[in-house]
Amino acid sequence: MSLLWHEAVGVMQRLENWLAHVNHTEYSGHCELLPHGQTPGRHVRHILDHYLALSVALSSGTDIDYEHRQRDPRVEVDSSYALMLLQCVQTELATHIKHGDRALILHYCTDDDNAPVTTTLARELVFLTQHSIHHFALVEMLVVIQGGAMPPGFGVNPSTRRYETSQGVEQSLCAP
Repeated sequence: MSLLWHEAVGVMQRLENWLAHVNHTEYSGHCELLPHGQTPGRHVRHILDHYLALSVALSSGTDIDYEHRQRDPRVEVDSSYALMLLQCVQTELATHIKHGDRALILHYCTDDDNAPVTTTLARELVFLTQHSIHHFALVEMLVVIQGGAMPPGFGVNPSTRRYETSQGVEQSLCAP
């Protein structure tokens, strides 16, 4: 469990470092090339909503419900607020992680019904880490399309970094 938490924290720290330095235009700027008002801030809000859903479930003893997220619009436009929220979530999750893995129920919605799914805290950490990296790659794309710059490897999966290291390849600057 500690290895999973260590990797999850490393991924969250990438976001934390970026949020601490991003300017308002890069964070909340719309990309006109893409539909649905895509902004880096919108993807950050989506990422944080998922971490918050797990945190709420752990704190309250309820099922995890990624469907009914907070969707706080302030997170989409205020990187300082997003940073504060991320730090709070990290602190909250750390208190639960120290108690080890445990069984959880994920509330999964389909078009027709709700389906409870048995899962574990460890499995949800893996999901959140992979889900975050996926959205980091989208954030990176949005910022770069608008002429901004991102930290090297921001949207690169830890497994890609490990593979490249094992192959003696220079670290990726983009995400496959």
